[in-house]
Amino acid sequence: MPGVFSTSTFDGKVSLCNVLECTTGSAVESFNADFSVTSAAGDVRPLKQPPAWLKRPAGVCFGFGGRLVSFTNIKQQVTDPMTGQVRPVDSGTISISQVVTEQRLVEHSEAFEAAVSGRDRSALQELCAHKATDAAAAGALDESETWTFMGVLFGDDARRQLLARLGFADALSAGAPAAAAAAAGNGNGDAGGALAAS
Repeated sequence: MPGVFSTSTFDGKVSLCNVLECTTGSAVESFNADFSVTSAAGDVRPLKQPPAWLKRPAGVCFGFGGRLVSFTNIKQQVTDPMTGQVRPVDSGTISISQVVTEQRLVEHSEAFEAAVSGRDRSALQELCAHKATDAAAAGALDESETWTFMGVLFGDDARRQLLARLGFADALSAGAPAAAAAAAGNGNGDAGGALAAS
């Protein structure tokens, strides 16, 4: 909405203001018996452009990936080459810079992004195996086990490997002949029901 801005104070009050109220018009304020103030705007002339104090002279914002975006608005005096007159011109600069606080974290993030962007299961398995060995070397056995399980999920036969890793390899191998026989007897190939029944 053009011409509207908000202000806030330290006591937590937010006010919405209209640019038209910021003009040099006559305002009449009256104090009431209950200590409230009533103000009435008199003759108001509309502004052709917003006031100069409304323009932000500079700003900064952090972005994803450690990027820092900053801008500045500078008023410069420029001489017109045709007329030779000096006139003020607003110019602004925007700069985007990379802020790195932990280089090791950036390296790990780039390795993860490279593995995920390729959608290559073997690269994801290698990443998980590398993280598991790093965690085991650091003494974090729970984290090492978690990364090992994550690596199993990217394998070719992930379901069988996961069951074997969880200790259900004996039940899986014992249930395979019964599942094949049940699938041959049913004709519908429901090997999961036969495996669950054994």
